[in-house]
Amino acid sequence: MLFRSAQALESASHQSQTTLPRQKILTGTDSEALFDIALEPAGPDKFWVHFSPLADESGGDDPTGSGPLAKEDFLTTVAGRLGLPGGDDLQMLMVDIDGLRNKDLTARLGDDAANAVRSSIETALSEAAVDGQIGQLSASSYGVLGTGGQNRQDLVASVVDAASQHGVNEQDLGAKAESVALDAEDIDPEAVRGLLGHVLHKFQQTIQHGKPFGGSRLSEVSAEIEQAINLIETALDNGDIRIEARDVRLLNSGDIAFYLTHGVLVFGDEAVTADRLLVMGDH
Repeated sequence: MLFRSAQALESASHQSQTTLPRQKILTGTDSEALFDIALEPAGPDKFWVHFSPLADESGGDDPTGSGPLAKEDFLTTVAGRLGLPGGDDLQMLMVDIDGLRNKDLTARLGDDAANAVRSSIETALSEAAVDGQIGQLSASSYGVLGTGGQNRQDLVASVVDAASQHGVNEQDLGAKAESVALDAEDIDPEAVRGLLGHVLHKFQQTIQHGKPFGGSRLSEVSAEIEQAINLIETALDNGDIRIEARDVRLLNSGDIAFYLTHGVLVFGDEAVTADRLLVMGDH
């Protein structure tokens, strides 16, 4: 039996159990089976590998049989699929659907109809995924592991078509998508999981604040992070820090009690926001 997610052992935690849900296992013939796999630390560089076969792979009307994975489990699953010998070209597609967080639309449809819209959208996304499994990135966005040749606009079109079956038009749905080619061959396996998390952060910044998404390949995202780290280190070495101070006064006298100071790193003329610094710290 060949464990196709064996590379996940290289990045598994030595302190806590790592879960790899719905992994395909080659059974020694041309057939495959789905298993939930848990990697349990058993000492230095040793793990117990627990295989739990899925009892019902048909899943009824839900092609995954279990609904979307939680974000962290989805990222772990994607990371486990990368870099395997002979693996297909893959990409991670991310879809945000504004209509799913639109309270006015939900009120107009009613709870049952709104749930039916979400279910149809999830089914359409699952059908586009290489393994039928999608990830719930937020209340209104999903991740899909797709083949390298998939077009994100086609994915949006399938979501629009699914919602239209329930009377929700394209404008009300407000679906947007981005994608990243997962060219992880030359990337340290231990860095892949963090890079995928950074990709999701970039997607959220694009959706919430309209910022450009940036690189369309995982290798480009890795280069972006390396460049940002170098800029931060240079700013620290050069002392390029903008200091801001605010006084805090006593209510009874109006006298200054103390000062609050805040330092911001500056790249050229641009101040670096706290969220960017936190993301860099993750890597």
